[in-house]
Amino acid sequence: MISERRWLLDVLRASSSAPLEEPRDWAAATARAEAEELAPALAEALRVRGWRDVPAKSRLRLERSFTRAIARHVLMTRDLGLVLDALAGAGIEAMPLKGAVLAETLYPHPATRTFTDLDVLVRPDALRQTDDVLRSLGWRRTEGEHSWDFDVAFDGETTYDSPGRATVDVHWRLLNAARYPWNRRATGDAWHRAQPVSVAGRTSLTLAPADLIVYLAAHLAVQHAGVGLRWHLDLARLVDRGGFEWPEIVGRAHEWGMARATAFALRCVEATSGLEIPGRAMRSLGGRGPRAVGTAIVGGLGDGARRRCEHAMPFLLADRGRDLLPGLRAVLLPSRAWVSARYPDRPAGYAAHYRRLLAVVRDAVRG
Repeated sequence: MISERRWLLDVLRASSSAPLEEPRDWAAATARAEAEELAPALAEALRVRGWRDVPAKSRLRLERSFTRAIARHVLMTRDLGLVLDALAGAGIEAMPLKGAVLAETLYPHPATRTFTDLDVLVRPDALRQTDDVLRSLGWRRTEGEHSWDFDVAFDGETTYDSPGRATVDVHWRLLNAARYPWNRRATGDAWHRAQPVSVAGRTSLTLAPADLIVYLAAHLAVQHAGVGLRWHLDLARLVDRGGFEWPEIVGRAHEWGMARATAFALRCVEATSGLEIPGRAMRSLGGRGPRAVGTAIVGGLGDGARRRCEHAMPFLLADRGRDLLPGLRAVLLPSRAWVSARYPDRPAGYAAHYRRLLAVVRDAVRG
């Protein structure tokens, strides 16, 4: 019998006519699906199969999850449409990212790809105009750990909340990973390759297939240390769907400075889903040396340990060793402007930074 993780991804990738092996424990498999936010997708996959051999208790839990997912998707789509219409009316080019667009383009039923916020990419020079539009609609900046000034000066996204509405994450860079040395200028060309797509009942844009795979792989690797079956399923489905050539993936990953990250994410997906990536492509992406060994070690850890290594991933996954020094310098000796923006309410900003840095190192060592 295979693990719940592998069984879950096998069911969600297989055609409805393919034979289905039962999990070792239906209750454990259902709980795993809920924990990974894949319960609605599992419910729909099993419904198509006529709920054959599914215990009544698991079926009820999954059906309730799917019903809630439909309601949530309706509300999220309503808010996404409102945001897209307002941005288009202001002449701002916007591109939905991740869950909102994958739900409607990659999954058999949009409610089966859950997402908790709306990720929208805009061009950097449209950021302040976008802020004006969202605030005029009733969304307000969420200033938790990061202030607006810090996000604009040093980060790649900022968050907006509104009572009774979905949270909106506005991105002006593909990755929000300040210490990861990727080629930000090259990713700007993704706008020129973007393709029209129907989402939330509107015509919008989405990343071209090769761009999308590299982006999602780097996001999974750098920002989540390869943890999260929902994102694994996204990548497995994209590869299954095709529409790209592997040399294009390799070329784009190297162009964007995300080759090692792409290789790490795809190896993680191979391990959980049995997805087969051409060996030549993986060798072209993976890199060599001590950091490649370190990345392989992290890839072999469990989810909990890998999560503790998240802050180390930007350094392990940098394509070029010579690009590490600026990032390390910024971590160990941040500028006064960075510290003032990051810790605006703390007079001893540097002390706060080094206390946080020690906590991050402690977590990574425990991992």
